[in-house]
Amino acid sequence: QFLRRQQEVAKEFSSFFANNVLTSEKLWDSILNDPSTKSSFGLLFTNHLKKFANVLSGGVGFLLPGGILTKASSSALEKLPNHL
Repeated sequence: QFLRRQQEVAKEFSSFFANNVLTSEKLWDSILNDPSTKSSFGLLFTNHLKKFANVLSGGVGFLLPGGILTKASSSALEKLPNHL
């Protein structure tokens, strides 16, 4: 019985999963708020912001006060959940 309905069941399950379990809102909530992912995402975000700033400056680096990019990253990460 199941083998005959396998494709139908798979379509229903994938639809349910995509619409109720694996939504972008739930993924972002997990990334930004789950203790097991929050710090890793913060580090990744900060590192990419620093690389991006280096590229924008032509590879010579900005002459900014120490830690300002880290502070900017922290501020962005704090505000990000309100924009999703």
